Amino acid sequence: MCSVDGSTTSALFRREMLPWMIQSPLMPHIAILMASASQTAEPTSLIVKPSEMIAIKSQVLGLINDFLKQDFTLVGGEALRAVIHLWWWGTTSSLWAHMAGIKQMIKLRGGFQAMNDPVLQQVFLVTDFELACCFERDLFLIDPAMANHMDIPIPPTYPEFLRSPLLAYHETFRHDRMVLGLSPEAAEILDDVRFLTLSITSPSDTTSTRKIQSTAAWLHERISTSPPLVPSPNAPFITVTTSMINLTALLYTLSISMLIPISELWTTTLLHEFYTNLYSISMSQWKEIPAIFLWVLLVACPGSQEDQRGKWLRRKMAVAGMQVGMEDFGVSIGCLRAFWRVQRWVQDEGSKQEASQDGAG
Repeated sequence: MCSVDGSTTSALFRREMLPWMIQSPLMPHIAILMASASQTAEPTSLIVKPSEMIAIKSQVLGLINDFLKQDFTLVGGEALRAVIHLWWWGTTSSLWAHMAGIKQMIKLRGGFQAMNDPVLQQVFLVTDFELACCFERDLFLIDPAMANHMDIPIPPTYPEFLRSPLLAYHETFRHDRMVLGLSPEAAEILDDVRFLTLSITSPSDTTSTRKIQSTAAWLHERISTSPPLVPSPNAPFITVTTSMINLTALLYTLSISMLIPISELWTTTLLHEFYTNLYSISMSQWKEIPAIFLWVLLVACPGSQEDQRGKWLRRKMAVAGMQVGMEDFGVSIGCLRAFWRVQRWVQDEGSKQEASQDGAG
C-alpha cells in the first residue's frame, strides 16, 4: 500500500505501480505474503501464526523460482518488480544473498543505468540507501561514488509533512511547528539537527571535523539537560513525538560528537524506551510526519536486534522511506543519502582518529 499503516495509497502508486501489479502473475501471492509477514510481526497481533507465514513464503519462493526459469530477457523486468518486495523479512544472511541475486538480475538487464523504468530505478535507489543506513555499510546495488555525486532533483518547495531534519529548507521547523503538530522544544531540536547534518553533508560547508564534533557535543549536552518527558499510553501526540525526537537526537548527536557508529550506542534500556514511545501512538498518527518519522527510524534501525520486533522496525523504516518517495522520490532519496553520508563521515573520521592515535602511540 506504500504507506506506514496501509490505510491509503498515493496517486503515484495508483498511476504507475498498481496497473502492472494487477496484471502480474506473482504480485497477488507476494501481497498475501507481505500482509501475513506484517501481521505476524505486529507487537500485539495474534492474527497470523509465524508458521503460517513461513508456509506462504515457501509457496511464493517456489512460484518465483518457476517464473525465473522462463527467458529472462522477456520476464526480467517483471521479476525485478516482484522480488524487490521480499528482502526485509528474512534473516540478515538471507537478505544479502537475496540482494546478490537482485544485483545479478540488474546486471543481466544491462545495469542500473540501462533500466527503462524510472519508477523502478528510484525504488531501487531508495531501497539500497535504506539497507546501507540500516546496517551501517556502503551501498550494495549502486556504485557509492556515483550515488554520492549524482544530482537528485529535490524541488525548491514541498509540503510541510515532507520536511526533514536531514535536508536544507528555507523555512524552519519553528515556523512550521503548528502545521506539523510539534512542540516548541521538538521544533528547536529538529532545526539544530538540520544545522548539524548540513555541516557534514553540504558540499559548500568547510567546517572542520573538530568543530562539528564540538557542535554535536554542545547540542547533546543541551538536550540531555532538558526536563524529561514520560509518555503514557494516553499521552497526546505532541508529547510522544517530543520524547521520541529528544531520544533520537541524543543518539544522533552523540554518534557525531564521539565518532562512534549509532549501533554501538543503543542499549537494552534505550531500546525499551524507544519502543514504548513508538507504540504509544498509532502508525496513522506517525504517518502525519513521515519525513521526521523516517529520520527517527533511521537512527533506531542500526540498534535493532535480529528478532521479529527488529524486523518489524526495519520494515516500518523501509515503508516510511517509500511513503515519502511516493510523494516525492527526490526528497526521499535526498533524506536517505544525507543520513548515509553522515554515517560514512562518522566511520571515516573515526578511522582517521584511530589511525592518528595509533601512530602517535
